[in-house]
Amino acid sequence: MTRSWRPWIAGATGLALVAGAGVIWSVRGSDPGSGCERTTITIAASLDHAPVLQTIADGWLRTDPRVDGRCPDIRIVAARSADVAANLGDARAAGGSAAPSISPTAPLSPSESAAAAASAVSDASRRPTVWAPDSRAWAGLAGTRPEAASLLAPGAPSVALTPIVMATTPDRAGALEGRITWPDVLRQIATGRAPLVLGTTDPTASTAALLTLMSLADTDGDGKPTAAEIAGPLALERTARVYAGSVDVLAAQMSPGDSAGSAPGARVSLFPATEQEVLRLSASGDAPPLVPLYPAEGVAPADHPYYVLNAGWVSARQRAVATAFLDVVLGTAGRTAYAAAGFRDRDGTLAGLTSASGALDAAYRGRPLPGTAALTEVLVRWRALRRPANVIAAVDTSGSMTEKVPGLPISKLAAFRQAGIQAVRLFNDRSRLGLWEFSSDLSGSRDYRVVVPVRTMADQVGPVSQRETIIAATNRLRPHSATGLYDTIDAAYRAVQGIWRADQQNILVVMTDGRNEDEDGFGLDELLGRLRAAKNPAKPVTVLAIAYGSGADVQALQRVTEVTGGRTFVSRDPADIGAVLLSAMVNR
Repeated sequence: MTRSWRPWIAGATGLALVAGAGVIWSVRGSDPGSGCERTTITIAASLDHAPVLQTIADGWLRTDPRVDGRCPDIRIVAARSADVAANLGDARAAGGSAAPSISPTAPLSPSESAAAAASAVSDASRRPTVWAPDSRAWAGLAGTRPEAASLLAPGAPSVALTPIVMATTPDRAGALEGRITWPDVLRQIATGRAPLVLGTTDPTASTAALLTLMSLADTDGDGKPTAAEIAGPLALERTARVYAGSVDVLAAQMSPGDSAGSAPGARVSLFPATEQEVLRLSASGDAPPLVPLYPAEGVAPADHPYYVLNAGWVSARQRAVATAFLDVVLGTAGRTAYAAAGFRDRDGTLAGLTSASGALDAAYRGRPLPGTAALTEVLVRWRALRRPANVIAAVDTSGSMTEKVPGLPISKLAAFRQAGIQAVRLFNDRSRLGLWEFSSDLSGSRDYRVVVPVRTMADQVGPVSQRETIIAATNRLRPHSATGLYDTIDAAYRAVQGIWRADQQNILVVMTDGRNEDEDGFGLDELLGRLRAAKNPAKPVTVLAIAYGSGADVQALQRVTEVTGGRTFVSRDPADIGAVLLSAMVNR
C-alpha cells in the first residue's frame, strides 16, 4: 500500500474549493506492480473527520480488498463543508454551465469569496464520488441550488456525531451562574455578571457557529425563526468580541486565569465548538485544558453524513467502492477510529469515547436539525447584522398615520414606532444611520426635514449614543398633514449619494402608508427620470420601500425601487409592519 499527500488548490467541474483550504490523502491498496485493475474514488470530507476516514481507509486497504474484482484506491480531500456546499454542482443540471455558483453559505470576506470561485479543472478523478460534510445542514443549503440538489440523495447515513457545546476553561465555567443556556450566558456577559470574553467563528463557514446561531434564532424550538426571535442572533453579534477563522485560533487566544478585564486585548473566555473539537484541543497541548458546557436549550449536533453523489461522473464501479467503504466506516473499525478521534457513535452514545476531565455529558441530547428554509433565513439575517450600512430612513408622518390599526388600540404611527425601534437595534455599531420625516411643508415649502443627521451608531451625541438618539427621536414622531412622497424620495436619494461610503452598503429606506399628495412637486414620471439621471453605477444607492396599510401606492413604489435596483416590501395589514420592517432590514 502506498500513500501520498499534497496541497489541493482547486476543485473539479462542479466543485471549486477555497485555495489552500484542504489536502489530499491518496491511499492505494495492492502494490502497483500486482496488475490489479484499480477503481479510484474521491471523498470530499470536512476538516474534522477527513483524517479519521484516512485512518479507516489505511486499515481497510491493508487487507487488500476487492470490489467487483478490482482494487480500490481512495483519495480523501479535507475541505470545509461550507466551501463544498457553496460550489458543489452538476453542470448539466445548471443548464450546461460548468461555472460554480456561490450560495448564501459563501464566506463573508471578499477575498475568501473570490478564492472560492477558483477555476475548475478537467481531471475526472478529482471530482468527488462522496461528500462527507460535518453536518447535513450544509447539504440542505447546497440543495437550494438545482445543480447541487440533483447530486444529493435523501437518507444519507450519519457515520459519527458530536454535540455543539460552549468551549471554556474550568475556572471560567465557574463564573457562569445557574442553568447554562446560550441566551442567559449572553445576558450575563452583556450585563457584566459574567466577566467573560465571547469569541466565535463565522456561522456562514463553521458548523458549530451556524447551529449555535440557529438555536438562538429559534428560542421556542419550533423550527420556524420569526422576526421577534431576531433578538438571539442580535445578542450573539453584539456580544462577541473576537471573530476567528477557526476554533484553533480562538483556543490560542485563551490563557488560564486571565479575566476579561485583566489581560491586554480581548482574550477569549468561551466560544461555540463541537465536543470533538474541545477534546482535540485539550489533548493537543496547544491550548489550555478545556471543558465542554452543554446548552440546556439544546443545539442540533454535527451529524457527519456520508453522501454517495448521484453524479454523471460517478461510475457504477466507483459507487460500489464508495458503498463498500461506507460499510467499513459504519462497522467496528470505523466506530473505533471515530471514538479514538473524539466522536460519539452515530446514535449519540459515548461508546468508547472518554475524556481526561470526565466532563462529558452522556445523557445530553440536542434538538433536531431545522429545515433548510429556516437555516437560510438565519444566515441571511446574520449577514445583515454583520454588514455595516450607511442609511437614511425617511418616515411618513402624514395625517393618515393617526388611523387606528385594525384590531389594535394604537395608531399606525405608534405601530411603526414600536417596529422602527426594534429595527434600529439591528444595525451594528459600525453602521451609519440618519432619520428623516416627511409629510407636506414641514420645513418651509419642503415636504421633509432631517430629524437626526447621519452618524455612526456608536457615536456619542451629548450623553447618549446615536442609536439612543434615533430611538428617542422615533418615539417623538407625530403626524402632520398630507404626503409629500416623491420630492422626499428625490432629495433623500441624493442625500445618500452625498454621504456615500465605499466600505458600506448605501441605502435609502422609505416607509409610507399612502401615495404622493403634493401636486406642486414632482410627478412620478419626473421622479423616475431624475433617479435614472442621478444613478451612478460606480456609487450604487439601494432604495428599499416599505408600504403598509391598504392606502399605500405599491405600484409607484415598485417602479421607484426597480429604477434604483432596490425592493418594495408590502404590509397590507399595519399590524404586520414589525415583521415587514425587520424583513427589509435583514434582507437588504
